[in-house]
Amino acid sequence: AVTRKRNLYSAALLFCMLSSVAFMLCGFARAESPAQLPKPTSYVSDFAHVIDPASKENIEQLAWQVYSRAHATIEVVTVNSLDGQDIDQWTSSLEDHWKVGPKSSDRGVLMVFAVQDHKDRIEIGYGLEGILNDAKVGDIRRSMHPLLEQRQYGPAIQSGVQQIASVIAADSNVALTPLDSMQTRESSYAPRHHHTNWISIIFFIIFILLMFRGGGGGGGWLWFLLGNMMGG
Repeated sequence: AVTRKRNLYSAALLFCMLSSVAFMLCGFARAESPAQLPKPTSYVSDFAHVIDPASKENIEQLAWQVYSRAHATIEVVTVNSLDGQDIDQWTSSLEDHWKVGPKSSDRGVLMVFAVQDHKDRIEIGYGLEGILNDAKVGDIRRSMHPLLEQRQYGPAIQSGVQQIASVIAADSNVALTPLDSMQTRESSYAPRHHHTNWISIIFFIIFILLMFRGGGGGGGWLWFLLGNMMGG
């Protein structure tokens, strides 16, 4: 009777653990919502973690020059997935939430890249539509696609920002300081994919293992489960 009770307790505990892990996995996989994304603290909000450090630094410097010299704002955003949402609507919602560009002139550019969906969008503020019309923006987007398809996100986005910055600077009669590393290139950088936070899950399982050791039995199943999860 004691053994049966202990087995039932172990099974119930294992069920709770699996339910908790499934809940965490669902949380990691969910799409980003514009209203829940934090306000930007820089010109690059790389929520998908796909932009290499060198490209990010170049984009930041370009955007700063455009802001300080041409009084326009370029914001870059990467996310993992839109979960089926229309990217045009999603970008417009984010722009409404962030209010990119000076309020008085509406000279803002919002570049959004949904990595897993293979979608991108460039939202242009009213103050820049005269120099960055749909045809021009379409050309810029298409020029980035070859590198995006190769998962060279940093160089691809840097190339797009460079083109937009050049158009804005030329219209404002200002010069941008060239950077040695600004040339678009295929880097050897391997972009980081959005991985599950295995560290938190492992600590959680270790905690359960310690509880099992106190209750006796059932630990072998947990080690088997942990091995399978790490193998996946």
